[in-house]
Amino acid sequence: MPSGKQTVLSNRTQRAKSYIAKASLLRITGRGRFVATQRGQNRPMTMRSTSVQVTWTVLGR
Repeated sequence: MPSGKQTVLSNRTQRAKSYIAKASLLRITGRGRFVATQRGQNRPMTMRSTSVQVTWTVLGR
């Protein structure tokens, strides 16, 4: 990024997480922690790039 304090990958990851949370598909539970909402678990996810692998981990309920 122009400021030099954040990488492009980090910036885009944070943006994506923010947009997904605003769509109520993700709930941010703390710094660096988030869980998929019921709505997010039931919605199929698609990605534009196949070079990125996303893994969902379900924590104890």
